[in-house]
Amino acid sequence: NVKETGAPVILQASAGARKYAGESFIKHLIQAAVEAYPQIPLVMHQDHGQSPDVCKGAINLGFSSVMMDGSLEADGKSIASYD
Repeated sequence: NVKETGAPVILQASAGARKYAGESFIKHLIQAAVEAYPQIPLVMHQDHGQSPDVCKGAINLGFSSVMMDGSLEADGKSIASYD
């Protein structure tokens, strides 16, 4: 139980989850968690953002961590492609 342990919490949402739930729902989910448990550190992570714009949008929603998956771009390249 987070309330009893005071352990930090990491919530994660993929771009698909954001699309399914909607931007407003995710934003209010983050705000509600912070308001309900202000004493517990909370990180909201955007997993596998499909583009810089998706990642910027996540930051604007209040996400504190983003990961962009470049392999989802049209060229399919990732960091390993440039070795």
